[in-house]
Amino acid sequence: MKRKLLVWFVIFLIVFGLALYIDYTAITASSKPLETLNKFESYIVPRFGLDIKGGVRFVLEAVDTPEVKVTQEAMQTAISVIQKRVNALGISEAVVVQERGANWKRIDVELPGWKDPEKAKELIGQTALLQFKTEDGKVVLTGAHIKNATLEFSKDPATLGQPVIAF
Repeated sequence: MKRKLLVWFVIFLIVFGLALYIDYTAITASSKPLETLNKFESYIVPRFGLDIKGGVRFVLEAVDTPEVKVTQEAMQTAISVIQKRVNALGISEAVVVQERGANWKRIDVELPGWKDPEKAKELIGQTALLQFKTEDGKVVLTGAHIKNATLEFSKDPATLGQPVIAF
């Protein structure tokens, strides 16, 4: 009985000591440079999301056209592109998710801490446009002309082995 009580007391002391350590590091974390924080401290630094920090939330919806129908593959591609654009903005804790069920053609975008909704819509909602231009700026080919593109490697002696896009 005494041995069991001693084991529980030791476990209590370990947990209590760990709690004191975490509490102490939380109090002193704000005064230490970020490089010196240890693993425990990185878990207790709060990261505020859209609900606390404020920011921008908007919903993008894909629409079928007579020429093109929205597919799940197209939605995943769109989400990937939007995530890359959001990551380029440097926003931590940003959320880009596809809605489920009947609203599967919608993408929710949340940008915590972002203050300008119009700028966010402009950066994230812009349509990608592929254009090939001559040196004087004249458009000679657009993405609409390309039906298929594949990765190949150059056979030209000057650029042998370099990756190229064949279309």
